[in-house]
Amino acid sequence: IGAFSSISNTVLGPAILEYQEKNPDIGIQLTIATKELQNWLLNGEIDMVIGDVDIIKGFRWHSLIKDPYYAVFPTENLPEGMTEITVDELLQYPIIMPTLNDLNKYFSQAGHILDIACDDDTTVLNFVSMGLGVTALPNLSLWQLPKGVSILPITPEVTRTIGYALPSTPRKEALDFAKFIQENVRDHGPMLKRVNLTAVAE
Repeated sequence: IGAFSSISNTVLGPAILEYQEKNPDIGIQLTIATKELQNWLLNGEIDMVIGDVDIIKGFRWHSLIKDPYYAVFPTENLPEGMTEITVDELLQYPIIMPTLNDLNKYFSQAGHILDIACDDDTTVLNFVSMGLGVTALPNLSLWQLPKGVSILPITPEVTRTIGYALPSTPRKEALDFAKFIQENVRDHGPMLKRVNLTAVAE
């Protein structure tokens, strides 16, 4: 299985644990990545990918959940009394622009940008905590906030679609795990409980 780190850190770990308890004879190898996942699936190096629909195109795709984005501020710079923020309002601040972010098309219009060629959300969050700027990250990337970081809902809501992709001729074991994920992923992960993600209609 290839998966994003944000998914592995929240939803996928508990799901794998439950699956292995029910299927002790099935071994699982998990590889964490982003941009490489598509080629690995195409070349047969992995049996399935769990990630963002915009990264994994051209395969047998099955949507699971919508994952909303949140604005991420240094706590000391959080506007007093503000309970939500628009993308245009966010652009008035120095922007930390992460790799492969659905909001980057807007972030590129900001007056001050720190562009990070890194898909490690922890690095981005730590930069925010240092006061280098603000950013926006999906819900599943915010499972463990560093000290000095606060989040605000974005309005209108911006989301990414999380799901899984299979090759054209998947192995039986991959199909079995995919079916399990489809039926159970909404029940796992602390972030699902905190923000109440909604399932995507197929």
